[in-house]
Amino acid sequence: REEASGGLFGERAYIEFHVYARQPHDWDNAFLKPAGDLLVEVGILDADSADQLQGRVIPHKVATKAEERTEVKIWYC
Repeated sequence: REEASGGLFGERAYIEFHVYARQPHDWDNAFLKPAGDLLVEVGILDADSADQLQGRVIPHKVATKAEERTEVKIWYC
């Protein structure tokens, strides 16, 4: 994990989920908790506790099912 993060663990992580959906959701309804847990499990994030991670969901409305997707952006400060 240390190499993957460029030695940045220990700093606060910021994560954005850009959810592209025909019917956009807010954070509570986006079902992204499993995605955050997976990012910790595979070592992309050090932890998902509130003191180490801040996140937000940015909904985007799309017209077709083919356009639906979730993009994840992570940075450390």
